[in-house]
Amino acid sequence: MADTEKIVISYNQIDDAFIKERDFHIVVGDMIRIINASGTKKYTEQQANAKNFAPYHILTYYADPPLRDPKWKDFIGEFVDATAPIAMCKIIAPSFILFVGYKKRMFAITGGAGSFAIQGFVSQSFGMDILTRLINETTPAIKLIQNRGVIGTVLAQVKQFRKDRRLMDENEFGKIYKEVKADLDKVILTKVFGFKDIDLRRNVSGCLAKSSFKLNIRVDPKGFLAVIRRLNALLNKPPNFIINNVELISKKKSSSIKKLQDALIGTVYNNFCNGEELDFDFCHPEIEKYFNATYYELPQTALSDLTVPPILQILLVDLQKDGILKVGNIEEFKKSVMRINMNSYDEEGHLLTSGSLWEHLHGEISLDGQIYFYIDGDWYRIKPNFIKQLNRELKQFLDEHWDDKLLTTPFDLSKDEGKFNAGFIGTPGMLVFDKIIPDNIEPCDLLKYRPGVINLIHVKKGFNNMIRDLAAQVSIAASRIEHDKNAGYKYINQIESIIKASVTSDSRERQKLGGQEFPPGGLEKLFRDTRTNNTCFCLAFVDTAKSERSLRDNLNAFDSNIAKYSLLTLIKEIVGMGFDFKVIQLNRVKKKSR
Repeated sequence: MADTEKIVISYNQIDDAFIKERDFHIVVGDMIRIINASGTKKYTEQQANAKNFAPYHILTYYADPPLRDPKWKDFIGEFVDATAPIAMCKIIAPSFILFVGYKKRMFAITGGAGSFAIQGFVSQSFGMDILTRLINETTPAIKLIQNRGVIGTVLAQVKQFRKDRRLMDENEFGKIYKEVKADLDKVILTKVFGFKDIDLRRNVSGCLAKSSFKLNIRVDPKGFLAVIRRLNALLNKPPNFIINNVELISKKKSSSIKKLQDALIGTVYNNFCNGEELDFDFCHPEIEKYFNATYYELPQTALSDLTVPPILQILLVDLQKDGILKVGNIEEFKKSVMRINMNSYDEEGHLLTSGSLWEHLHGEISLDGQIYFYIDGDWYRIKPNFIKQLNRELKQFLDEHWDDKLLTTPFDLSKDEGKFNAGFIGTPGMLVFDKIIPDNIEPCDLLKYRPGVINLIHVKKGFNNMIRDLAAQVSIAASRIEHDKNAGYKYINQIESIIKASVTSDSRERQKLGGQEFPPGGLEKLFRDTRTNNTCFCLAFVDTAKSERSLRDNLNAFDSNIAKYSLLTLIKEIVGMGFDFKVIQLNRVKKKSR
């Protein structure tokens, strides 16, 4: 067998919920029709050779590559003749999908953009399902972990280890493990996968488990089919442990999934039409590739060459203005969100990620008294005992860190945070820092001080999932100020300089900021003379619910578990730095009775 016929392969499993006991050829035909109807690339079946691959069923599809100009072509074209090869070059990206049916399961491997085409049909847990049948959570074999945070301030996190780790040392509640790199020892490679010593260059071989499963061992076509057979056998065994502490909602429960999808799209639609904040994360499941992309485009629209990941709310507004997003009713809206595609590319113009707007959507909803998270195309349910534990622990911290005297000015819900903050300009013992961001870090919205005591107050309208973003902002500000106390107060002095320079601004609001009176000796002296434990970070929020309620006294009345968890972890972080922390629930301006 020629060595050129050996390649490293990533294996995908077609989700059982899509197969539904149907014939292999019918299932593949349905997938290809859906793929071709929704994408720009058209996959055509390739004629098979005369070899007999029984008991495996195999179908291969190929998409003619659309030619694209490299991103740098117009720039280079200014320096070379129009007939030069570099001025006429094109990017070619052929794609294929090879389907394998074995017994009652189906698998697939892809090349080029084929992986994007089958995204909606593959089991998102396949790689993890295999890994949890190969090792134990106590096995010291882990090289890298990528997780998604369903709660807290961290959207995603990648950990690379110097030494082999155990999964039991990393497993945290609220984290969904999406990618794990591990080393498999020789016993697993030979006894489980059937490799011979001649196939192995070392006594261990790496594997990558995510929605797909990849072994870093090159195989020929015969070896490829043998691995398919072994993977199928592994899936028939129970896992050695459960890798994620949240409960995955099986796609086989189609009625439950549809109900959840309708609830999520209904929430997005109603919030968007009412001009409310869209409290959802927006990114492709391939997080690192997505956020490291050079530019983004929506092929069916005029939106292209976006150099930063778009914000969902702004994106939907732009699409509505262009007539691409239909909002006449919820069904129109749903079809638009499912149909409109977004791609990301590297600086060479190579496709990094691709998916519909729906596939970029992630978030939390409450349905029938249960909390669900939609992450990377799958639904997860948070177990009730965690909610009880979260409320119990947060209540203890609120009792300790609650303050109802530091800031008593009522908040007018008809106005935004900026208007509220501006109302304190000129107040003795207070400084307004709203939108002052040296080093792209906002220290706080309001600074309230007296000799030896500093309160850095961050103001938020609403106690919802956006508290997660505010918590991240507060944490970054605290880290920067902690560092600044040991680095000559450069950041603190920048704050004062920027504010004072605002007095010459063309904006009346900025001029007012610049005219504020600073404490004797300036901000640096104030911070130098204040002990760390007398420097307090404060999260001040006003509840926007129709009826008034107290976070401290009626925690169960607040629905956003993301907000609760974010606040809890923030308190722990800030106190861990040596600072004090306070939670302030602002009073609301009373409506005048008629």
